[in-house]
Amino acid sequence: MSTVAGYKGVLMAANRLSKFMPMVGTAVGVIKPANVLVIGTGVAGLQAVATAKRLSAVVTAVDIRPDAREQSMSLGAKSFDVGVPADVAIGEGGYAPAQRPARWRVGALRHRRRACHDGQPALQYLRHRHRQ
Repeated sequence: MSTVAGYKGVLMAANRLSKFMPMVGTAVGVIKPANVLVIGTGVAGLQAVATAKRLSAVVTAVDIRPDAREQSMSLGAKSFDVGVPADVAIGEGGYAPAQRPARWRVGALRHRRRACHDGQPALQYLRHRHRQ
Protein backbone atom coordinates (compact mmCIF):
# COMPACT_ATOMS: atom_id res chain seq x y z
CA MET A 1 0.00 0.00 0.00
CA SER A 2 2.93 2.36 0.55
CA THR A 3 3.78 2.13 -3.13
CA VAL A 4 0.23 3.10 -4.04
CA ALA A 5 0.35 6.00 -1.54
CA GLY A 6 3.51 7.45 -3.10
CA TYR A 7 2.18 7.11 -6.63
CA LYS A 8 -1.27 8.51 -5.84
CA GLY A 9 0.20 11.32 -3.72
CA VAL A 10 2.20 12.69 -6.66
CA LEU A 11 -0.77 12.37 -9.01
CA MET A 12 -3.01 14.23 -6.56
CA ALA A 13 -0.38 16.95 -6.13
CA ALA A 14 0.04 17.26 -9.90
CA ASN A 15 -3.70 17.66 -10.25
CA ARG A 16 -3.67 20.61 -7.84
CA LEU A 17 -0.75 22.41 -9.50
CA SER A 18 -1.45 25.55 -11.44
CA LYS A 19 1.17 24.61 -14.03
CA PHE A 20 2.44 21.58 -15.92
CA MET A 21 4.82 19.07 -14.34
CA PRO A 22 7.14 18.78 -17.37
CA MET A 23 8.84 21.62 -19.16
CA VAL A 24 6.58 22.70 -22.00
CA GLY A 25 7.70 24.66 -25.02
CA THR A 26 5.07 26.75 -26.74
CA ALA A 27 5.06 29.31 -29.52
CA VAL A 28 4.99 32.02 -26.87
CA GLY A 29 7.83 30.64 -24.72
CA VAL A 30 8.86 27.92 -22.33
CA ILE A 31 7.07 26.92 -19.14
CA LYS A 32 9.57 25.71 -16.53
CA PRO A 33 9.05 22.25 -15.03
CA ALA A 34 7.52 21.88 -11.58
CA ASN A 35 9.79 21.46 -8.55
CA VAL A 36 8.86 18.52 -6.31
CA LEU A 37 10.23 18.07 -2.78
CA VAL A 38 9.85 14.58 -1.28
CA ILE A 39 10.53 14.40 2.46
CA GLY A 40 11.31 10.88 3.57
CA THR A 41 12.31 8.33 0.97
CA GLY A 42 11.01 5.07 2.32
CA VAL A 43 8.84 2.89 0.11
CA ALA A 44 6.19 5.59 -0.48
CA GLY A 45 8.80 8.32 -0.90
CA LEU A 46 10.78 6.38 -3.47
CA GLN A 47 7.62 5.70 -5.43
CA ALA A 48 6.80 9.42 -5.25
CA VAL A 49 10.27 10.28 -6.56
CA ALA A 50 9.93 7.78 -9.41
CA THR A 51 6.45 9.01 -10.35
CA ALA A 52 7.45 12.68 -10.28
CA LYS A 53 10.51 11.92 -12.44
CA ARG A 54 8.30 10.06 -14.93
CA LEU A 55 6.16 13.18 -15.11
CA SER A 56 9.39 15.13 -15.88
CA ALA A 57 9.41 17.26 -12.74
CA VAL A 58 12.62 18.48 -11.07
CA VAL A 59 12.75 16.32 -7.92
CA THR A 60 14.60 16.97 -4.66
CA ALA A 61 14.42 14.25 -1.99
CA VAL A 62 15.39 14.53 1.67
CA ASP A 63 15.97 11.67 4.10
CA ILE A 64 18.20 11.35 7.15
CA ARG A 65 19.24 7.78 6.30
CA PRO A 66 22.29 7.52 3.99
CA ASP A 67 20.99 4.41 2.16
CA ALA A 68 17.61 6.02 1.45
CA ARG A 69 19.37 9.15 0.19
CA GLU A 70 21.48 7.02 -2.15
CA GLN A 71 18.40 5.20 -3.47
CA SER A 72 16.61 8.46 -4.23
CA MET A 73 19.67 9.73 -6.08
CA SER A 74 19.72 6.53 -8.14
CA LEU A 75 16.18 7.38 -9.27
CA GLY A 76 17.37 10.78 -10.49
CA ALA A 77 16.43 13.03 -7.58
CA LYS A 78 18.72 15.69 -6.19
CA SER A 79 19.56 14.85 -2.59
CA PHE A 80 21.88 16.11 0.11
CA ASP A 81 23.11 15.40 3.61
CA VAL A 82 21.00 17.06 6.33
CA GLY A 83 23.66 16.56 9.00
CA VAL A 84 22.16 13.74 11.10
CA PRO A 85 24.86 11.14 11.90
CA ALA A 86 24.19 7.68 10.47
CA ASP A 87 24.27 5.97 13.87
CA VAL A 88 21.37 8.17 15.01
CA ALA A 89 19.49 8.19 11.68
CA ILE A 90 19.12 4.43 11.33
CA GLY A 91 16.91 2.61 13.81
CA GLU A 92 15.74 -0.94 14.30
CA GLY A 93 15.01 -2.71 11.02
CA GLY A 94 16.55 0.12 8.97
CA TYR A 95 13.71 2.54 9.68
CA ALA A 96 14.31 6.13 10.71
CA PRO A 97 13.49 6.50 14.43
CA ALA A 98 11.69 9.52 15.88
CA GLN A 99 14.22 12.32 16.27
CA ARG A 100 14.65 14.82 19.06
CA PRO A 101 17.16 17.62 18.37
CA ALA A 102 18.98 17.09 21.66
CA ARG A 103 19.68 13.48 20.68
CA TRP A 104 21.86 14.31 17.68
CA ARG A 105 22.79 17.98 18.18
CA VAL A 106 26.42 17.17 19.05
CA GLY A 107 26.82 15.10 15.89
CA ALA A 108 25.11 17.76 13.78
CA LEU A 109 27.50 20.43 15.06
CA ARG A 110 30.37 18.27 13.89
CA HIS A 111 28.74 17.80 10.48
CA ARG A 112 27.16 21.21 9.99
CA ARG A 113 29.91 22.37 7.66
CA ARG A 114 29.08 19.52 5.31
CA ALA A 115 27.51 21.07 2.24
CA CYS A 116 24.90 19.94 -0.22
CA HIS A 117 25.56 19.46 -3.91
CA ASP A 118 26.06 23.13 -4.81
CA GLY A 119 28.06 24.25 -1.79
CA GLN A 120 25.26 25.71 0.33
CA PRO A 121 24.43 24.31 3.77
CA ALA A 122 21.37 22.04 3.58
CA LEU A 123 18.89 24.30 5.39
CA GLN A 124 19.87 27.34 3.34
CA TYR A 125 19.44 25.22 0.21
CA LEU A 126 15.93 24.17 1.24
CA ARG A 127 14.91 27.73 2.08
CA HIS A 128 16.28 28.93 -1.25
CA ARG A 129 14.46 26.18 -3.17
CA HIS A 130 11.11 27.03 -1.56
CA ARG A 131 11.39 30.71 -2.47
CA GLN A 132 11.70 29.92 -6.17
